[in-house]
Amino acid sequence: MKVLYILFFGILNLLFFSQLTKKIVLNLTLKIIMLSFVLLFFIYHFWNPLGKVITDKLFFILIAFSFSLLVFYIMPKIAVWFTTYINDNEKDELLYKWYSVITDYVIYILISVFQFVTIIKNK
Repeated sequence: MKVLYILFFGILNLLFFSQLTKKIVLNLTLKIIMLSFVLLFFIYHFWNPLGKVITDKLFFILIAFSFSLLVFYIMPKIAVWFTTYINDNEKDELLYKWYSVITDYVIYILISVFQFVTIIKNK
């Protein structure tokens, strides 16, 4: 069951990553299959036919971490705008590239690892 939860959150985070950062492009068929799995597993979690699901509280906490990726998508744009405004429209390209790496890759990896470890450690 833990493998299905890891797969669920991995697919959910991958969908957010592909949609928000545009670093990878998923074709429409693959997106539909992935969204179908996410939706069906979400329903399965609340239906609980086998009684082997994680608690709802933990599930919503992990879902909140996935949706926090939206915040990490919006906030860097504000920070870059603010930095450019403070520096009289001078851009530091090296700083923005490193900032982009952190917000586009490191945050997604850290949130996914946190979710996977939390799933493995519980139950």
